[in-house]
Amino acid sequence: MQNEQKSSSLLDGWNSAPNLVTYARIVLMVVFVVLYAMGGAWGGNNINLRWAAAVLFIIAASADKLDGWMARKYNQVTELGKLMDPIADKLLICSTLIVASIFSELSWWVTALFLIREIGITVMRFFVIDKGGNVIAASKTGKYKTLTQSVGLAMLLLPVWALDIWGIDDAAAPSTQDSWGLVTYFTIAYALIYIALVLCLYSGFLYVTTAMASGAFGKKGTAEENSVKEAVELKHDENVAEGEQFFVEPQPVDELDVESHAEEDLGAESTGDDESPSEVVDSEQMGDIPESLDAANIGDNADDEEPEDLFALGRRKAAENAESHESANN
Repeated sequence: MQNEQKSSSLLDGWNSAPNLVTYARIVLMVVFVVLYAMGGAWGGNNINLRWAAAVLFIIAASADKLDGWMARKYNQVTELGKLMDPIADKLLICSTLIVASIFSELSWWVTALFLIREIGITVMRFFVIDKGGNVIAASKTGKYKTLTQSVGLAMLLLPVWALDIWGIDDAAAPSTQDSWGLVTYFTIAYALIYIALVLCLYSGFLYVTTAMASGAFGKKGTAEENSVKEAVELKHDENVAEGEQFFVEPQPVDELDVESHAEEDLGAESTGDDESPSEVVDSEQMGDIPESLDAANIGDNADDEEPEDLFALGRRKAAENAESHESANN
């Protein structure tokens, strides 16, 4: 059940506009590789196919910014998009590096380092997803790497040596010895590729450390163990929240306030200002007591009788008055 939920969340928004652009970039990559291979090394087989391949590479690389911009602008950032976008970049870049090395347009050691990093990070992304973690988006360093890499490879792919502006007789291959302009051009192109290689390795190191800090390399438990762990953590959070809600911090007691209240209570007892409720007779009950009652007798018995007897006496007299009044009316 838990794995199904993860799969469904990963496929959410698979048909969104930014993801469709990503799919189109993958298709363009396939067409580009075919044209690049058919054109031959330095466009020796067909210079027009070399131009077409270079243009397709620029379009596919530029579309990377398009799908990212659309996802952010229209709030359509998805887990699938965060996964497929760098994969589309890697397919385009890695295929270009491999074909360029086959045609001896780029050293194999450069291509090997790029491939080790790109394939390793891609495998690690799937590993993080398998562990139940979210896809880690590309960092700024990785984006700078992609930019410099794309620009450098685009400059390498463009058959600018075939233009008449260099004064070169042989247009089948770049003759850097015949023109300082071509020397400068290819120096910049290869420098960008080497800078991209440094950024590539550094961004890969950052990705690994980020994944380790997020606990992505922890031991994977079974579905039942994961569900039990989540339930325990949820219950713990609920208990903590409930404890914070009903816990009342005890207020400090000021000793001076306690002493002052104690002194006030002692002073009230000594002056007799405080009266207990049992010693107070309601005025309405006192009105029911006949005036003919001997006050002296009441005063003599007041010390011996409790206040409850006085109330009983008042009620009895009131009852006698009511009976006499009723008999008089009859």
